[in-house]
Amino acid sequence: MKTANVPAHKQLDRVLEDIPTWAADKDLVALCEMPEPGSGGPAVWIGAQTTAERFVDLAGRAGARLLYYSTEYFDVAGFLDWAAESDIPELETDADALAQHDSAFGKQLQALRDRARPHADDLAMVAMCFVADGVAHYWAARTPWLSELDMDHTQLQELHDLAQHDQREDDNARSDADLARITTELQNRADFRQASTRTARRSIAHAAYPAPTVEEPGVRKHERLVDTAVWQAADALEAEALRLYTAAENDWQALVDAILESAALADATTVTVRKIRVTDFLLQRFDGHQPPRRTLELLVNDPRIKSAARRAVTPSVGHEQAALA
Repeated sequence: MKTANVPAHKQLDRVLEDIPTWAADKDLVALCEMPEPGSGGPAVWIGAQTTAERFVDLAGRAGARLLYYSTEYFDVAGFLDWAAESDIPELETDADALAQHDSAFGKQLQALRDRARPHADDLAMVAMCFVADGVAHYWAARTPWLSELDMDHTQLQELHDLAQHDQREDDNARSDADLARITTELQNRADFRQASTRTARRSIAHAAYPAPTVEEPGVRKHERLVDTAVWQAADALEAEALRLYTAAENDWQALVDAILESAALADATTVTVRKIRVTDFLLQRFDGHQPPRRTLELLVNDPRIKSAARRAVTPSVGHEQAALA
């Protein structure tokens, strides 16, 4: 609702006391209620053009029979809203958290709180309304101290928004740095590289980077950060594995020779064991990078490797087990 400051010669509480008297002098019935602007049809605002007494006089001259008026008392909590102090001392509000990072904001926040508290439940605004010829006419005035507090509140809100923006940028920068650090550290972990599924890698990552003991939103944010690092690290490792194994496939005979020259197939009596032994060999040779399924299948079924696996079977094993290879 539009309002004007009360003229210096008339205090707002005196205006409130005089309204019924002024109304009676003009044969108006004064009702301590206020219709909503625009709810009864067209409305005009003339509060800034006249005083309270002249507004009542205008209502009488316009032929109105009813004069509505209302009051508003200052609600400190409602006024401060986001800038209010927490009812629980050990819990800091969003505004207090910002104040810890921005001393200028903190000083203005405390100054506004100190100025607002003494006005708790003080009369802050008086409004009047009458209807003539189907048009609602409104008048309202507020105390000068409320207008001054509003100006300070607006300035603080702007500073709050700016501080929040700066804090978000700082948080984003820290998150980006944390994401890059965790991603790199995961790529360098042998157990993470050797894990065969992303589910296993996620378990390794969350065990290595447990959520801090903070409020629930902070826990969820941390978990999302770690999950993102898992996916980025896994993508990078898979790309590196593809590069390494593609290069190895280009020199296929050398790779097979290396497997045959090692002890990898010493007890590879079945296809399953052979696959495990070849995988272990590749993990060791290629720094823990998991082999693509294609490369592993080609190696396990390479004629030279299958032949070597058969020869590795001891006589006591028997032909039946040799056939399984």
